[in-house]
Amino acid sequence: MTVSTITISTKIKKRLMKLKGNKSWDEFFEEIIEKLETQKLIEEARKFQEEFKLSEEEAKKMLDLLRKSRREWRFRYL
Repeated sequence: MTVSTITISTKIKKRLMKLKGNKSWDEFFEEIIEKLETQKLIEEARKFQEEFKLSEEEAKKMLDLLRKSRREWRFRYL
């Protein structure tokens, strides 16, 4: 595994360290990425639901399908 560095302000690093707790930086950022990706999927599912007038049940099924597909895509490119 290769590693990289990013430059951030001390203020931001302190805030991130408080949120990170005992996790490694990799674990912490992976968790953040996962939450952001899930949030984007939810937003897209809501837009789709509004556009195509899906029921709540249909929208939940679509979100589940998107989550499953995203996991499969992720493993394909690792």
